[in-house]
Amino acid sequence: MLSVVVTIGTYLICDNFITKKYTSSSALMISMNLDANQTSSNELNVTKNLVENYMRTLYTTNFFTFAASDINEALGTNYTPKEIKDNTVIRTDSQKVSADFNIDYTSEDPALSQKILTIITAKAIAYIDDFEYTNKIAIIENPTYASAPSSPRLRIVTVYAFLVTFIVSMAVFFFVEIFDNRIKNVQDISTEYNLSIIGVIPDYAPTKNVKRKKNRSYEDSYSKAEKEEQND
Repeated sequence: MLSVVVTIGTYLICDNFITKKYTSSSALMISMNLDANQTSSNELNVTKNLVENYMRTLYTTNFFTFAASDINEALGTNYTPKEIKDNTVIRTDSQKVSADFNIDYTSEDPALSQKILTIITAKAIAYIDDFEYTNKIAIIENPTYASAPSSPRLRIVTVYAFLVTFIVSMAVFFFVEIFDNRIKNVQDISTEYNLSIIGVIPDYAPTKNVKRKKNRSYEDSYSKAEKEEQND
């Protein structure tokens, strides 16, 4: 019961009282200029290093200062470079080595996230081109519109709340039963004190439906035969 109550409460709090945030995402790919005689092993290392270099180049205060001025001018906002940077994530898939990486931007408005990320993505290409890297970068996935909030993750939080409260409830019940040394029945006495039970005094209480009979009068208390016997 506790798990159900906590789960419902968690769902309602997340859905109604926690500010929802929306994440827009874009993807960029580096056009690799590799020598034909490079081995596949070297190619993977070069690709990984290039992606890391591009990501480090973009995730700097200089770049976000460069991007913030265009964002504020285009949208009529007053964001600082730090605010833009704090809401931006530049990431790559750590499970594989590839020439692409993603840029995410999160805000409380899905349309605003998409607009800001569109500017950031365009400025990222221009900023990298200024460094005159031999490997060019291009957009392979335009900034997406977040149709559902990325935070809070309602389903996951609700499931976690149920599992955690269920496990805690079962643990509390388990330990309470282990350390409960109260005498609850006859078997507990035999088990605890190794004594034989001679008899048990019942705890009898009349039910509410049983009505007490009124004191009968002499006429009601004895039958006709009993009255005649007493008269004789």
